[in-house]
Amino acid sequence: MEFARASVGLEGFTPSALCLEHARYFIEGEIDLDEFLKGSLPVFETPVGE
Repeated sequence: MEFARASVGLEGFTPSALCLEHARYFIEGEIDLDEFLKGSLPVFETPVGE
């Protein structure tokens, strides 16, 4: 997860606490890929600056 966070940071982005928590659920096996992707949609639909 640290590698992914660093990679995102190098692109100029900072993941929210909600994004990091959601990713942790996936990495730890608490949710599957479908749940992870469905849960990520609201993040990508949020306009920049909100």
